[in-house]
Amino acid sequence: MAQAQAIVDRFEFQVPLPESTALPECLSSDLVGAQTGTETTVGQMVDTGGSFHVHATTTLEYRVVFPDGRFVVGTAVEHISFNANAPQTVNTTTIERPSCSGSTW
Repeated sequence: MAQAQAIVDRFEFQVPLPESTALPECLSSDLVGAQTGTETTVGQMVDTGGSFHVHATTTLEYRVVFPDGRFVVGTAVEHISFNANAPQTVNTTTIERPSCSGSTW
């Protein structure tokens, strides 16, 4: 009996971040600044017909400028893994994000 070949699909997408945000982990939650930056996800999906696997890395790069002139520049990285092999499913997410997620000036 012949085995079906796995379907491999690579993907990448990028989205802009919202134009304003607060950074309550760093500064007062009522302090809102103008944000620029992107969220980029790169990954791969493999479907063998009997199982399904996805892994991806999302990188968030941003700069937030506050009305008082201070600004925060930061990067966060998230690694995602998803495996489905009936009847079991395993999902793992790891986020690398420094406390305060950037440098404040």
